[in-house]
Amino acid sequence: ASSDTSEKSQPGAPQPGAPQPGAPQPGATCSFHAERPATLTCLRCGDFVCDDCRHGGKLNVCERCAASGVPERELDFPFADGRWTWTELVDWNVRLFKNHGLLLCAVLLIGGVMTYGIGMMAIMPVMFSFMDFSGNTAANAQLGTDPRFQALMILSSVPLYVLGIYLFTGLKRLCLDVHLGRRLEAQRLFIRPGLALKAIGVYVLIYLFPMIFGQVQQLVIQRLGINPLDPLFILGNLLVPVVFCFYHGPLLLAVPHIVHRPEDGVLAAIRASWRLTRGRRIACSLFYLALTFGSGLGIFACCVGVVVVPVFMQLLEVGLYLAIRAERRAAGEL
Repeated sequence: ASSDTSEKSQPGAPQPGAPQPGAPQPGATCSFHAERPATLTCLRCGDFVCDDCRHGGKLNVCERCAASGVPERELDFPFADGRWTWTELVDWNVRLFKNHGLLLCAVLLIGGVMTYGIGMMAIMPVMFSFMDFSGNTAANAQLGTDPRFQALMILSSVPLYVLGIYLFTGLKRLCLDVHLGRRLEAQRLFIRPGLALKAIGVYVLIYLFPMIFGQVQQLVIQRLGINPLDPLFILGNLLVPVVFCFYHGPLLLAVPHIVHRPEDGVLAAIRASWRLTRGRRIACSLFYLALTFGSGLGIFACCVGVVVVPVFMQLLEVGLYLAIRAERRAAGEL
């Protein structure tokens, strides 16, 4: 993204870091109709505009920005002109989180508790049917090597994973609404079955290889009798996310794409993510690595981190998708 601040400082040029729309200064007049009082400050360029320039007060941008070729539903996004920097993107997300983070966190907390509760209802019967409650800890310790137990645990965990994908796909839609200046409505968390199935398909295709790798890794550990507490083994496990971040990075935007354009299919969303990240794949991979470790840090920060960090990360991921998409559109690639 261009970081030419001199270009952005020109009068009337779109300002990616511009504040949210608000009431203009008292006595201000419209930049396009000097005889009319201004009712809003354009979200993108910062000019004073009247209600006629806002299409009857429906938009948060002026006529010039509205005629820039940006789809109407994306006009309120401050980087819709395709010019942004990582610093501006993070700053924008921080401001959005300050304004909407409480509601988003509440939605995730309530949805997460329901998801976890329903998911555990499928897992607990399997655990209880295999566990020895007579105090024989050695028998319980051997469950990890029992193929029947492992297979049933994987199958019983499917509802938890499916509900988790449903929850975070709905959360991404709420984050999309926030970025595009729409009214935040908690019921938007509940997505249609068709969109949920597409999101599940995207997640399966993206994470299938890492899941297979994880299962093979467990088999190797059992066959070779490797001590999981061995320092070299721990170091190797820490390096695994670093390696896989370069696999996930180019595919990072597939789920935000399917949420933004639900009419597209699973493969179309993955292809779109691959095209959008061209030229930024290393940056997106490092961004995914930061998301991974950021989520891990959230786990160690008790309940607050578990809720707050994922919400901010989802908000940032959706913002990155919109910013890169706008950048490609401005370059004539969409």
